[in-house]
Amino acid sequence: MNPKSIEEIVSLSDDAYAEYVGTLANIQDGYWVLDEIDDALLKIVEQQPENVERICGINSKIFEDLRDNHMRVHLIGYNFNTKLIAASQSGRLQPTLARIQ
Repeated sequence: MNPKSIEEIVSLSDDAYAEYVGTLANIQDGYWVLDEIDDALLKIVEQQPENVERICGINSKIFEDLRDNHMRVHLIGYNFNTKLIAASQSGRLQPTLARIQ
């Protein structure tokens, strides 16, 4: 399977992306492609935080069901970090100090 570019990935519908990631999760070397997707998402998060957050939401659902514990733990961790950065970039997170004041 040839990996899709990040531009192709963000243009996919939710269902099409979920199918793509589900396929990757079940092939040899799919872990590495999923890791590369996460790296690519981090590169575009400042310009497209909403798309990155949407994709991370789909990833969360799929990664929870992975049978390979090593793969599941690492991908959930990477995805959580990327989703947190996307939420911050989109302005959905307020600094803790602002909430305290």
